Amino acid sequence: QSLKKDVSGTIFDSTDLPEDPELNLAGLKSLFAEDDELGQTKATSKKAKPNDGEICIFDSQRMQNIAIVLRGLFGQIPAVHDMEDLAAGIEAVDSSCAGNSAVCLRDIEKLGVVPAALPQPEEQRALAEADATRLRLIERLVLPLAIVPFVETKLRALHLSVHAPHVHS
Repeated sequence: QSLKKDVSGTIFDSTDLPEDPELNLAGLKSLFAEDDELGQTKATSKKAKPNDGEICIFDSQRMQNIAIVLRGLFGQIPAVHDMEDLAAGIEAVDSSCAGNSAVCLRDIEKLGVVPAALPQPEEQRALAEADATRLRLIERLVLPLAIVPFVETKLRALHLSVHAPHVHS
């Protein structure tokens, strides 16, 4: 059935919709993902058998807390490349180096919650030593932040740079 037939008689009636629009299914799935889905690797998805070789660094409560923070930052669970962009901006102490994730480093409220997604020192060591291909999704999302040197200090510098214009005005 055509999408145009589905919208006839609505405000979308006059739009030029393609016959078969492309949907970002991965983005939609992550938007509606359950927190426990973040703890699954491809091998532990509902369709596959659990893999004894998967690496789990975060417990379920920590995983849920990180997922909540990431949803707050991005509006949905980000892709690994979004987290890599975010880490690049933090490492450079320059939001313009963060690609599509730059908004997270320019918004003082979003920037203020980033530290809650940072791994603790023991988690950071475990992430650095782990085989990234065997990590669950949540660990793979946090991995780019784990390898930024002096990440807390760089986040404070970014926070000050965003806050400074508000102080002077």
